Amino acid sequence: MDYFEVDILIAKFLDNEATEEEQSFLLQWIQVPENKAYLEEYVRTEIWIKYSLNATQVEKQLSTLSIYPERSKGRRFSPMVLAAVFMLFLGLGSFLYLFLSPESVQKWNTNTLILEIRDSGTSRYFSLENHVGLPKALEFMTLVKDSLLRYDTPESQSKKTLDNVYHTVHVPYGKTFKVQLSDGSLVQLNAGSKLTYPYRFDGFDLREVSLSGEAYFDVASNGIPFHVLTDGLSTKVLGTSFNVSAYRDESLREVVLVEGKVEVSTNTNTPLHKNSKTMVPNQRAILTAGDKNLSIATIDTKNYVAWTKGELVFSNAGINEIIKKLERKFNVDILNRYDKLSVQRFNGRFKDETFTEILETIKAHTNFSYSREGNTIIILEP
Repeated sequence: MDYFEVDILIAKFLDNEATEEEQSFLLQWIQVPENKAYLEEYVRTEIWIKYSLNATQVEKQLSTLSIYPERSKGRRFSPMVLAAVFMLFLGLGSFLYLFLSPESVQKWNTNTLILEIRDSGTSRYFSLENHVGLPKALEFMTLVKDSLLRYDTPESQSKKTLDNVYHTVHVPYGKTFKVQLSDGSLVQLNAGSKLTYPYRFDGFDLREVSLSGEAYFDVASNGIPFHVLTDGLSTKVLGTSFNVSAYRDESLREVVLVEGKVEVSTNTNTPLHKNSKTMVPNQRAILTAGDKNLSIATIDTKNYVAWTKGELVFSNAGINEIIKKLERKFNVDILNRYDKLSVQRFNGRFKDETFTEILETIKAHTNFSYSREGNTIIILEP
């Protein structure tokens, strides 16, 4: 089960809609320290945007996994209450853990663009591959050529009936997608990314969205700050164009500013260690895992936003970076079993080439061989 499937399973679990088999799988899955850390990052970066209006349910569900997050704005959960709920669940969890097989967990089609709609504590899922099945009740939402989801909200509509509706667009590997938010801001999502945002921004004093993965933002200026939350970084603007990259399986977090002015700060539970910097165009803010300080560098932004034009750019890139970009763009799995490639650097620019053509181009300049088994490519010694 990949991270796309896991994210959907976590959402179902927090909605208290997961089956016993799915709960069992999640209990087993977090026994691996890396997986538990992934869940904790999920909690830190986006959970309170999507679930702030149903916090009691979230507290209960997370406690069953022995995850005790801290709410924003300094509000903490009651450890005694959470511990009691966790102990109450422990017997059932142990039974499921011992007797149910993770292979029986519901499988999701990870190649499909998905819209998740969370309304009053309940999530529903719809395919964005076509118009069939999209909720007619949410008018002013249009799917354009299966590549753009546009929100057209009239000024006369009251926010009161929609203030607890949040949407999440899940973009699988091998695809990109655009969302035009209700304020007119345009967001282009790269492969393997997801964006969570309110159905409406009316009445909010802050336009806040949550991102996992990579996206290019063209923010509409309306006098209300626009805030992008990711794991490790937050970016606050009024109206500008910038790129944010924050994949959960990468240690690097970055913001690249094309136009305008933004304030970038680290996300931390300890305000004393919070680091904030103001960026101007043609700058790149970088945060590396384990580092509390932001670094700013002047760069040429073209290579960093080339993906929005369908281009794949490698600039002094290592093989691990290349593998991740190829996996996302072409929805393949690549295993590198030739250690000598790890010390080499590569440069290249591709647009309409196929996966095989790109791999053969790299191979022509570097001595290695490869084999293919279904959707898995294995890089080997020559």
